[in-house]
Amino acid sequence: MAVPTQEIALDVGRVPGRYVAQSSVYLGEGDRNGTVLVVTVTENRQPFDCSAYTPFLMVPLGDATYRQEGTADGDSLVFEVDESRLGNFHGTVGNAYVSLEQGGQIVTSTNRFTVVVAESATDGAEPETYASDLDALYVRAESLIAAWEEYQTGTLTDGDMEEIFG
Repeated sequence: MAVPTQEIALDVGRVPGRYVAQSSVYLGEGDRNGTVLVVTVTENRQPFDCSAYTPFLMVPLGDATYRQEGTADGDSLVFEVDESRLGNFHGTVGNAYVSLEQGGQIVTSTNRFTVVVAESATDGAEPETYASDLDALYVRAESLIAAWEEYQTGTLTDGDMEEIFG
């Protein structure tokens, strides 16, 4: 299964009128497959070389901040977002950003952008695959056929069948 990839352009120069990026990043609370976020960084709309920095994706989540280290190659940053680390947070965060660090110190950061975290579709349950649903259906069908055959031979009563078929 391919990991979803999202792209966004951010600016460390904070161009007037562009302090907040015009696009959003969409994540899913608790998703196991993660999302790859590719960030193109500019300074005043010109490519900005991030190779000398360690990039961190920063997403404030109320009482905590999701912080994910990424990789830098020229003006391109790549983050493998682990949505399972978002905890039970879901909603919209309007002040996410990328910090560029050297030696553990923040040198600069990008303009802010919006992160939308969709509520978990499984509400904390482990998601099952389509194949496991088919396997369960197959097992149930086999047990019903076996029960019907036993009923035909007189081994099971009408009451037994009502209990089995519900």
